[in-house]
Amino acid sequence: MDSTLTFDLTLYRLTLQCEPLTLSLDRGGQRLLETASRAESIIGWQRYEQEVRLTFSDSTLTITLTPSAIELRWQSAQSQQLAFLNHGYWYGQGELIHQRWPLNRVMQPPAKLQTCDNGPTGLLCIQTPAWLSSNGCVVLAHSPVKFALNQAPQAASTFAWDLGAGQAPFDRRPALDPGDQGDGLLTLEGSELRVDILLAVDLPTGYQQLIQRLGHPDRLPPVGLFTQPTWTTWARYKMFIDQATVLNFAREICAHGYPHHVMEIDDIWQTHYGDLEFAPDRFPDPRGLIDQLHDLGFKVTAWVIPFINPDATAFHFGAAHGHLVQTAAGDPCRVKWWQGE
Repeated sequence: MDSTLTFDLTLYRLTLQCEPLTLSLDRGGQRLLETASRAESIIGWQRYEQEVRLTFSDSTLTITLTPSAIELRWQSAQSQQLAFLNHGYWYGQGELIHQRWPLNRVMQPPAKLQTCDNGPTGLLCIQTPAWLSSNGCVVLAHSPVKFALNQAPQAASTFAWDLGAGQAPFDRRPALDPGDQGDGLLTLEGSELRVDILLAVDLPTGYQQLIQRLGHPDRLPPVGLFTQPTWTTWARYKMFIDQATVLNFAREICAHGYPHHVMEIDDIWQTHYGDLEFAPDRFPDPRGLIDQLHDLGFKVTAWVIPFINPDATAFHFGAAHGHLVQTAAGDPCRVKWWQGE
């Protein structure tokens, strides 16, 4: 078996070093991206015009070249890992508690790429599995994926995705790299791992290619969401709300002459987390409440969560009809969140 395979595209060259496996991407003789070497030996390969299939003892990696991207597809029952060394600076991914650019400045420990409003490793509510390089390459992972970025030396801690024990200290969410101490790698891990490397001449062009794949909203939100305050019951009352509390809150805001646009009825207005009916013991007349809030000049939203707790009516209906995300065994997939599992 040849130890090196090369693929030439219009502006790029992809080189595969087989023993050990490494991938490197160049443009005009300049190195853009490369993978860390994998110790596992290749036991066979097949090369086609724009594709190569590498066989390992327990997995298969298919690499497909298109005019605008390189597609990497693992077929394996085990979790696989790819680690990228970027000859440039990383941007993208999403919000961090302590936001720093470029992302090379932080040391992000291994964690699931999941949204959270106060994540144990520093992740916030907007996350996209896409990392954009200043040299134009874009690494787009297909969920679910576990990731790390510029890990701290000596096996950085892994934090469970919960809001209890195991969180990193607040000032280390994520930790700042004091100076080239991290490993410099973007590491992605997952079963049936699928990763695309989008090819562009610069970062703005790479961003446009990414948007073409992911899509974008076709209209703007109402202007008032940006020009006027949104008031939320959570900020003052947390979970302890009922119809009278919400209405009194709105009346106080108006009595003080505060500007207002939206009243968000937050945790917990539902019968159970995941259901979409107002709890009748706490909100006996939701239609009347909303009408009164409208009369006070508020638009009204309600906090809707992407989780369904097992005591919710929606959980039993969803499980019975196959509407819930499932484990490999076919059971509802349970995750911990701050109000249950």
